[in-house]
Amino acid sequence: MEFDIIGDVHGHATHLKGLLIKLGYSENDSVWFHPNRKAIFCGDFIDRGPEIVETFEIVMNMCKAETAYAIIGNHEFALMVWHSFKGQDLLKPDFVEKSGRMCKSTRLAFKEEQKHLKEYMKWLRTVPMYLELDGFRIVHAAWSDEAISKWNFFHQEEKLKKSKIRSLVLDHQDTMKALSFLLNGPKMVLPSDMKIYCNHGLNRKEFRIKWWIKELPNSFKELCFEGKFSLPDYTIPKELLPEIETYNPSAPLVFCGHYCRAEGAQILSNNVVCVDSCISYSSILTAYQQGEGQDVGQDHLITFG
Repeated sequence: MEFDIIGDVHGHATHLKGLLIKLGYSENDSVWFHPNRKAIFCGDFIDRGPEIVETFEIVMNMCKAETAYAIIGNHEFALMVWHSFKGQDLLKPDFVEKSGRMCKSTRLAFKEEQKHLKEYMKWLRTVPMYLELDGFRIVHAAWSDEAISKWNFFHQEEKLKKSKIRSLVLDHQDTMKALSFLLNGPKMVLPSDMKIYCNHGLNRKEFRIKWWIKELPNSFKELCFEGKFSLPDYTIPKELLPEIETYNPSAPLVFCGHYCRAEGAQILSNNVVCVDSCISYSSILTAYQQGEGQDVGQDHLITFG
């Protein structure tokens, strides 16, 4: 089986349909399909865009019909958290309120369709946090064997119950930290008294970092992996360098989204590909056509927009 790995759609159903057509998919009875390939959605198919409900429906229908796979992104997880705490007489931590703000556009899109939202949420809680297929892997932000082991130890059922999501948020901070690595990727948080200004003149207190290289770079510019700003080429004091599990260059090929690469989806290394071309800013949606035994290459990136 060959696959089309699709980056963050973020509620842009028109772009998604255009990309599927370009990839050779057809629609029949509200399900998009390809005679020889399957799509894989890397998470973050909700929020931001103008066609959130339709996008949700396309992804869900394809997965139910087994013409596609999907994984959870940080935006889907935020919606799951908010929905699990909704109506509960519990002291809600800041993370729940933050999750509600993150998925506000999706909540508003479903405001008049609460019955449909419940149906969609039941399906969403069956969607995995990552995929490991024959010869390659899919994760929303960053792969970590340790983080995945912690998640698998916590969740072993087919469906993630709302009560378990509440327990995760309230009582399992170590598992939450592991899950955050998978869904958000690692970040470097700077000391409160340290000022580092990006190319836009803003003082950045934290930033996403590269996780797929054998050794972490020792300058802010080289370590930073942000889509919307860059940092100066200053040396990072050794005592501040983060400790993370970097991705082994000999490990299986892994695809991620999440990083909003305004310059386009990128081949990050010989075994890491980011398929997120930042559709909300670039108006471009990207897929990587993956076939058995293929070498990683830029020519496998297919765009629409």
